[in-house]
Amino acid sequence: MSSAGNFAPPALIFARKKFKNELFDGAPTGTLGLINDSGWMTGELFLTWLQHFKKYANPTLERKVLLLIDGHSSHKYIDVLTYAKENGIEMLSFPPRCTHRLQPLDVSFFAPLKVFYNQEISKWLRTHPGRVVTQYQIAALFSVAYGKAATNHNALSGFSKTGIWPLNPDVFPDHVFNAAAITDRVIQENFENDVGNMTENERERNTAPTPISTSCALPPPSTSAISSLPVPSSYTTSALHTPSISLPSSQPTTSPSLLKPADISPLSSAKQTTRKRKHEGSQILTSSPYLTEVKAKVQQKKLVESRRAAQQARRKLSLEVAEDDEDSDESDSGDVPCLYCNDLFSHSKPKESWLRCIKCSMWAHSECVGLSKQAKTFTYDICK
Repeated sequence: MSSAGNFAPPALIFARKKFKNELFDGAPTGTLGLINDSGWMTGELFLTWLQHFKKYANPTLERKVLLLIDGHSSHKYIDVLTYAKENGIEMLSFPPRCTHRLQPLDVSFFAPLKVFYNQEISKWLRTHPGRVVTQYQIAALFSVAYGKAATNHNALSGFSKTGIWPLNPDVFPDHVFNAAAITDRVIQENFENDVGNMTENERERNTAPTPISTSCALPPPSTSAISSLPVPSSYTTSALHTPSISLPSSQPTTSPSLLKPADISPLSSAKQTTRKRKHEGSQILTSSPYLTEVKAKVQQKKLVESRRAAQQARRKLSLEVAEDDEDSDESDSGDVPCLYCNDLFSHSKPKESWLRCIKCSMWAHSECVGLSKQAKTFTYDICK
């Protein structure tokens, strides 16, 4: 959706291998139908969607269009970035873990869409007792919910509440930027250090149950009032001066073993993880520096994959050789040259086949010998 209140036709992705037009019966007009094994967005599917988006946004190199997206890996696909840059689509990614505040679709569109979609499913189940919603009913049910949620008011509200348009840098209050107390690790670390530095007597005193005070809130009786009371003759003077319950003192006292609520139930804290992830903020994905960085990563990935494929091919060839000649000497397991081109075995290309002479037990490329890869052995010209 755009800041002017317009909506591009949506895209529906089904988790299946074969495409069927019946899946999109009743879908909103202009809906892009996609399929994938997992049902999730991929780089190839997002490229198809970007071509769909271009038809309705009409961007050009002279009149560019800004596309605000999150940092999903499918949005950083090299073919996607190249197509966007060549067609006047500037792609800007949101900072991580901020889409619930900054993405207009998350703020004003997806919540009502889910409510309306659940309502349509409930209505369908009531009118079709004993049946379940399958992939063939999703498009029609989604179309009704989409028509209710995709309104001009929701689009304008989404861009306004996020401060994107009209531009409002002060749309968020200061308390939104405060760190969450649940992830405060300093409190937990200090608490563990204090516990570790305690002596054994202090730990026993802190873990002992707190005694319940028998004193009440009433003021203590005066001495004159006690002396004026009648005393039975059977009571001795020593008994009067040693009461079993001690009277509360007028001066407040603090017990050294008094526990704090934080000592009994400390604040929760997130565990320190050893995994370090590269921090990526908001980026212009179609900028030249970012495109150069992505291309370098793609080339590095291809180089690693080609090396891995070569290693697997050599390992497979070694296993085949070991199965064909189990009685070979250990000296034959080293690096050997080809009888015809003298190229070493360690320099073999992926899926390159080698053959062994049945006379001299030397090796040669199947292409140099002129035989197919299905052949197992051959006889060298000199050995015939």
